[in-house]
Amino acid sequence: MALDVLKGLPVNTFHYQAFHWLYTTGMAFLLLALAYALARTSLWAPLAFLGRYSLQIYLIHPMVVRLLEKYPAFPEPLGLKPAFAIYLALALFLPLLLAHLLVKARVSPALFGR
Repeated sequence: MALDVLKGLPVNTFHYQAFHWLYTTGMAFLLLALAYALARTSLWAPLAFLGRYSLQIYLIHPMVVRLLEKYPAFPEPLGLKPAFAIYLALALFLPLLLAHLLVKARVSPALFGR
């Protein structure tokens, strides 16, 4: 559709809107089914722990990512090559640790509302 707009051709957005709605609705039901299936496995405890802090992780992780952007060579100088895995772990576990500490300090409700 974007190419048609650039070419000056008429564009019908109904198909895009309809397929986008179908896709997002389907994915929402698929995620619900996945959550229901995972709740019946042994992974429910770690997932429940992550879910308890998911809002805090979501709100804090951009700060961690911004801080990591200031050091573009990290972690290669340490001899660590799988940078993606390290960044993923830092972006998840640093906010999780901070959220857990904020809950223990009893300031989490004031900051996050829970």
